[in-house]
Amino acid sequence: MLSTMARSLLLAALLPVAFADDGCLHNNAMGDGVDHFTHKVEPIHSKNWDIAYFDTYKIITNKHLEQSYLLYLCGSEIPAGV
Repeated sequence: MLSTMARSLLLAALLPVAFADDGCLHNNAMGDGVDHFTHKVEPIHSKNWDIAYFDTYKIITNKHLEQSYLLYLCGSEIPAGV
């Protein structure tokens, strides 16, 4: 069972970063070299999960269940070949 702090950190990792009033990334912001994930989390007190950040998406891995979740930004395309 995850502690309250771990749940809060995971929830923060899942929330999208707001880029406009609608909360979505727009075409003119893609591929601009800007770090779209300015608030990054990392497992400090837990070995059961991991997170990797990419240009417009992140992958969260539940090591205990051996499952990964691809989370992409609203307004961006689903990453191909991931």
